[in-house]
Amino acid sequence: MVSHFAVLRRIRNIYEQEVAKLNTEQSSFIDNLYREMYAPLYNYAYSALDNASLAEEAVQESFRIACSKPEAVTDCANPNGWIMNTTKYVICNMRRTYSSMAKLVVQSLSEEENIVSLSTSDDYSEIEYPNLISPEEYELIKNVALDKRSPRDMAKELGISVEACKKRIYRAKKRLQIVLTSIDNNCNCP
Repeated sequence: MVSHFAVLRRIRNIYEQEVAKLNTEQSSFIDNLYREMYAPLYNYAYSALDNASLAEEAVQESFRIACSKPEAVTDCANPNGWIMNTTKYVICNMRRTYSSMAKLVVQSLSEEENIVSLSTSDDYSEIEYPNLISPEEYELIKNVALDKRSPRDMAKELGISVEACKKRIYRAKKRLQIVLTSIDNNCNCP
């Protein structure tokens, strides 16, 4: 599994590659904008996403976009407003992505099927849905859905009856379904 720090390093590397393509004037302009606007953008993203790592990712992505469109930023009458709007749209795109992932999980849970991992090599589920359910509930769902473990094996490991284990799994799935449905309902991006 890839850590969130690895994701941020990857975004930072892409950002540095984009900066390297800029001329000195553009690079200086965007660097000054970064120094001036990082804190307000981070605070805005954190208040919208309620997660420090995702807020950092949103701000970095916004400045990566600014580096890929330097003329749009430097020729703009209000570059601070431009980068703020870019951050707003990045946040909306992140929410939209997480909302569609939540729909897949809710659909899977409502059909009483196992959750299927859609990623090929990188598993970001712990990053995308931090603290939605307790770590114990997360482990139960992960063991059943992703690791394909039987309730009998898990019950034996936990030292409880098979029926008690099934009930815990059911409750964890139900709680996750409620949380993900509320996330989906709160996504009000344009």
